[in-house]
Amino acid sequence: MKDGSTVTICALDLSKAFDRVDHFALLQLLIDRHLPGNIIGVLHDWYLRCFVCVRWRGSYSYWFHILAGVRQGGILSPLLFAVYTDVLIMRLRQRGLGCKLFDTFYGCLLHAADILLLAHSVNGMQQMLEICDKFALELDMKFNIAKSVAIRIGSRYNIQ
Repeated sequence: MKDGSTVTICALDLSKAFDRVDHFALLQLLIDRHLPGNIIGVLHDWYLRCFVCVRWRGSYSYWFHILAGVRQGGILSPLLFAVYTDVLIMRLRQRGLGCKLFDTFYGCLLHAADILLLAHSVNGMQQMLEICDKFALELDMKFNIAKSVAIRIGSRYNIQ
C-alpha cells in the first residue's frame, strides 16, 4: 500500500447467480448494448422454448416455462452473465467509488458469481454495498451473507 494507505475489501457471493438471471431483463440489456436484432431474436426464441418438468420416483410433473437462468456449462452463459453483472460494475465506476490504479478502475472484480469490492474507506465501502443492494433488488439477485466477508488491510486497519 502506497504511503501507508488502508484498503477495505469485501468479498460477496451471489447466491444461485446463474439460475437467477431474468431472461427479459437480459434481453433488454442486450438491446441497450445494440446487439444485432437477429441475435436477440434467436436468444428470445430460445428462452421462449425453455420448459422443464420434475421427475420424482418415476413420476413426472406438468411441464412449466422457465423465465430465468442461463445454463451452467453453456458456451454463452459466462458472456450473458457478464452482461447482466456489468450493470453493477458500471454503476460503481460512474459513482467514482472503489480503488483505481493509474486511472483504471479496480473497485469491483468479478469471477463468475464471486465479487470482490475494494475501497479506500469504510464509508466508501458502505456506499458500494448500498449500490450492490440496489442492483440485487432491481435484477432479482441475492447475496449469500454466510459466504460474504470483509477485511481491512494496511497500517490503519484497526482505526475506528
